[in-house]
Amino acid sequence: MADVIHLSPENYVTPDAPAAAGEAPDAYDARKARELRLLREARIAPSSFAEQLHGIAREKYLTRQRLLGASLAAQGAPPETNWTGQSEFAIADTHFSYWYQRFDMSIKAPPVYPGLSGRKGFTTESWFTCSGMAAITAIMMALQRILAVDVDYLMLDDSYFETRHLMEHSGSRLQVKGGSSFREIVEAIGPPAPAAARILHLDSICATDWLEDLPSALDSQVMLAVFDTTTYPRDSPRIWATILQLARFGVPTALVRSHIKLDCLGTEYGRLGSVTLVEPPLSQRSGGGTIARLRRLMPDAIRVLGIQAMPMSFLPVGESPEFHALSAMRAQRIAENTELLTSLLRRALQATPLYVRDYHHGMFLTVHDDRGMTPEIIRSLADAAMRRYTARGRNGFRTTSFAFDFPIVSDVYDLPTKNFALRIAPSDELAAFSYDLAEDISNELLDYLSQKNPNFLNKWRI
Repeated sequence: MADVIHLSPENYVTPDAPAAAGEAPDAYDARKARELRLLREARIAPSSFAEQLHGIAREKYLTRQRLLGASLAAQGAPPETNWTGQSEFAIADTHFSYWYQRFDMSIKAPPVYPGLSGRKGFTTESWFTCSGMAAITAIMMALQRILAVDVDYLMLDDSYFETRHLMEHSGSRLQVKGGSSFREIVEAIGPPAPAAARILHLDSICATDWLEDLPSALDSQVMLAVFDTTTYPRDSPRIWATILQLARFGVPTALVRSHIKLDCLGTEYGRLGSVTLVEPPLSQRSGGGTIARLRRLMPDAIRVLGIQAMPMSFLPVGESPEFHALSAMRAQRIAENTELLTSLLRRALQATPLYVRDYHHGMFLTVHDDRGMTPEIIRSLADAAMRRYTARGRNGFRTTSFAFDFPIVSDVYDLPTKNFALRIAPSDELAAFSYDLAEDISNELLDYLSQKNPNFLNKWRI
């Protein structure tokens, strides 16, 4: 039996190596007490967000705050390193396990897209990220490792601007080819070389309904379609219809999504994105091996980019039939209000140089002046219109995004026209409110036109 080793500071004291000074227990306790005091004295200034809201929107915001606080209290804000040894914990019906969150967290959640479950011959797998843009970045990084040569990346001009910026300025092998339709893009770049491959980018945010145009870009050399579904409800039939169209040509799909817009009942509960890989039965015809390689590379891309989703971003509401029904009703009411507002604004502005553009998803609309409006002018008009609207005792703000419980307006750069436009995102409020919103926005726009041209006919004012 080996000798028992006793380790203590005294064992190492020799004439040539005196005992290390170290830190006395009292000094250690005092230092830790100072650390605790510093943390306990931390101050977080209270926000005034709730004070700017009325009615249901205010109650929902306050409920969001209570949910976040309750979730933190219940889970104890899971530490980045799982030194607790806890094997798993859950938020609603989503389960988490990890040793180090950023590196190896496993997330078991209900299907991201309920309508894809059980589709015969199709296989799906999902990963969560800290945002929708993070999901797209992970796909791009994984593709970088797959592609041996440059590949044409076909995307419509009015795809989400940050996605295009990422593709054009990341130094990747993806060569962006844009246009107003897929037919136009394909005709402009001509047929690919025999050994070449292409990737399609499909974006739900586009104004034009591109589904009928899609077949013009499909052939045996399309290896993958990246499909941003953010402005469609998760159970929208449009998502399955698109996947099915691609599947007819054996094209696999990488679905990417931001969940903060349509998937948390208008609360913006937490920043969350996802990637879902969908492999059709005949993917070997064009995208053979693409999904298999992406499936292997996706966890590593999420890990090394540091974009793992945080547990606290998951809404603590189960994926019940009631949740899905209410989410679908919200999206439907927003689309209906957008259609009504579009009609009202077109009528109010019909005798002006301004025109209104509708979007196939129905989540927002834009107002354009091809003679050009600066962002500063648009922001001023938006602020003034919201002052009119909130003076009625309503909620409304100048900010970006969509799908709130109140309307929002913002300036946006429109790549197809190379001008700035006014974007209006209605809410799921009562339809009668749309008349007031149209009146307040159109009157501000008419005032703007009158100032530019004193002879403008004010008889068209609402």
